[in-house]
Amino acid sequence: MTENLKKQFDEQTSNYISLGISEHGGPCWPLAVPWKSMANAFNMKTPSVNITVEELDDPELWEKLRSYVVVGCYIFAELKDYSFLKRLPNLWDVHIERGKNIRDLEFMRELKEWFMLYIEDAEIPSLEPLFPDGRKERLSSYCIGLVDCKTDDISALIKPEVWLSELVIINKKGANDKERWESVRCLDYSYYEYDPEAQN
Repeated sequence: MTENLKKQFDEQTSNYISLGISEHGGPCWPLAVPWKSMANAFNMKTPSVNITVEELDDPELWEKLRSYVVVGCYIFAELKDYSFLKRLPNLWDVHIERGKNIRDLEFMRELKEWFMLYIEDAEIPSLEPLFPDGRKERLSSYCIGLVDCKTDDISALIKPEVWLSELVIINKKGANDKERWESVRCLDYSYYEYDPEAQN
């Protein structure tokens, strides 16, 4: 474990922490807030400990994490494998940018406490791992944001017992996907399309 990482842990004043994962191992600011609700924005578990992608393979890091409750994980780097998230079963807030290597959400199946999920650029065949059979759902607190994600089966969000606080869908211009998501029950549904050419 690097001295910088040891210092970060030494500076923690709570047993509840959030991880930030990036190529450089430092904070990634400014961080966009995807949620409209002020209450949901305040519920974001932004990083208090920042690590590099390589440090995910450090056994000493994982031994250290056993002393904490990791409630947030913000991934700013492109990863090949997201299965390590299963080792953080207490996560409340999962934020994944540059997620083009995601091919399913099986890593979410073990995260029984999550209530905020934001993903960019992923291919997601099914949302079923978010609400597997037998799971006790929360009331009106889930926030889901999907940006440029190819999502096939959304039936898990249409279960009668599932009610979201916020649903944010952002796609490239011409996706015409707004109506499909309107069947999801939520307090606040936002759908946007943008012109990628205008971003250049």
